[in-house]
Amino acid sequence: MAVDKADRIFVADCTLNRIAIFKPDQTFLGQLGGPFAGGPAPYGSGPGQFNCPFDIATDGNDYIYVADLQNRRVQAFTGLDSDVPLDFIQSFQLRGTDKQLCWPYGVAVDASHNIWVSGGANRDECHVVAKFDRGGRQLLHFGGRGDGPGQFFGYLHVATDTGGNAYVSDFANGRVQKFDTNGTFLSSFGRPGTGDGDFYGPHGLAFDPAGNLWVAETGVNYRIQQFTAGDLFAAKFGGNATGPGQFTTPYDVAADSNCTVYAVDTSGVRDGSERVHVFGQSEAPFCRPAAPRPPAPGGAAAGDGLTPGAVPPTPDEDSPRVSVMTRATSFSARNGFALPIRVNEDATIRARGKVNISDGTSRVYTVSARAKATKGRTLKLRLKGKKKTNAAIANALKRGKKLKAKVTITAADTSTNATTKRVTLKLTR
Repeated sequence: MAVDKADRIFVADCTLNRIAIFKPDQTFLGQLGGPFAGGPAPYGSGPGQFNCPFDIATDGNDYIYVADLQNRRVQAFTGLDSDVPLDFIQSFQLRGTDKQLCWPYGVAVDASHNIWVSGGANRDECHVVAKFDRGGRQLLHFGGRGDGPGQFFGYLHVATDTGGNAYVSDFANGRVQKFDTNGTFLSSFGRPGTGDGDFYGPHGLAFDPAGNLWVAETGVNYRIQQFTAGDLFAAKFGGNATGPGQFTTPYDVAADSNCTVYAVDTSGVRDGSERVHVFGQSEAPFCRPAAPRPPAPGGAAAGDGLTPGAVPPTPDEDSPRVSVMTRATSFSARNGFALPIRVNEDATIRARGKVNISDGTSRVYTVSARAKATKGRTLKLRLKGKKKTNAAIANALKRGKKLKAKVTITAADTSTNATTKRVTLKLTR
């Protein structure tokens, strides 16, 4: 779903092959993709027709972009001023790393009116993100299936912040990755889990007027999470049930200029749970309306529209997050192995690893390292043990042993808040 500059609400209806449009007061305005009276739209591949519209994006000039999933294209429309229908302009297509057409799962528009499109799921080669200009010309393209920086696995959705950076929900890897306007990897946050800031199946993304990021989770947690502009966990709500404010499958989220948050909930089986939840300021405590309220009658100020008391968390209130940049690394008897990591704030890093060499006695060798990490920079933390330890590991690799290092990483910030991350690395010669 999406909300435009006039706070009109657009909801993609895959089953009925239409875009339902609602007024800011949530009353039905019309639909795009079929007859405006008399029933749902039939699927089709012509201009203005859909075969499972899956995502929507709007910009500040009344342009609407629809990810037309099974037609493998993005369609662009304009003309919505005060009513429907919209006029079809053009369509363009996302291609994978093998140049074949991909299913577009996500679409977003940045501040420069470029269109970002994300794929995934239907083929390994389609775990990609591309940026197009308004004319549909591809400007850049990156990705591929995997769990490294800039790689993806599963359904991908995309949102852009005011600086033109793109955030991509990496579904099966349980994280959100951030890229600059050139598609260069900047950072990632989240991991598979049920805690605050963890993800199971992150799906739709949206920014609110204050620059907070909202993420919908479709699996296990069944919730919406809010993160500050510094990618720090701020709030959450939801749960797996059918009551008010609870979800069966929360697919997407959007926020309007007044910090009203909308969440699409669907079971996919037509059991009556297909609906849009509407949440207010109590569920969006760190949001701020986009602009002051208009003057009251007679010229008196109606207030600035801000809700007092809610202060977003700062880095010192949360433990630092650690991103491990590799899953395989080469080992030498002299230098051990380098572990590239990043943190979301300055931190002291301690790492301790254990390597089991099954040579009759199955001896376990310990390697370790300690260093200072700087926010936003990649630290190549070099782990090694005593001279005999390094020689034993290197000799085992030389004999063709397949070794793994189980590493525990602890990051502590200047306020002594700490977090621990565990990874298993494959060692090579």
